[in-house]
Amino acid sequence: MDDKDKFDALMRQAEFNIKRFDERRGYSWKVALGFWGAIIGTAAVFGDMQQVILLLCLLPVTSIPIMLHFYWLKNVFDANDKDKSMAYAARDAAYKLAKLKYGIPKHDKEPYYKNWSVQFQFAVTIILSVGAFIFVVLNVLN
Repeated sequence: MDDKDKFDALMRQAEFNIKRFDERRGYSWKVALGFWGAIIGTAAVFGDMQQVILLLCLLPVTSIPIMLHFYWLKNVFDANDKDKSMAYAARDAAYKLAKLKYGIPKHDKEPYYKNWSVQFQFAVTIILSVGAFIFVVLNVLN
């Protein structure tokens, strides 16, 4: 295998991993939208119930979607980070093999909690869960 074949193989590997990352990211947003719809739908169903007993179990139930979404986002972030790292490693190896005259771009890893997508999705989940809780409580008390 000559250098050109190695370079092409490395770049195909980088493209493959970035494609996996991009597809997972798109799927993650679809899951988040479905998840948020389920929170809203659940609030609509339970909002019509006039049972005080519902209030006793409502607070623990409200925390379940928040914990589940946190777990989902953490695992998706870790898988995305792995794919990006593999893509960058393949790209960096291809750059070194090609003996390019310019430096390899840096790609610093950001922590989970600083990722804008994770922050946004988790914030929306918390807002919807708390909003659903308030909606159901107000309907039960009226």
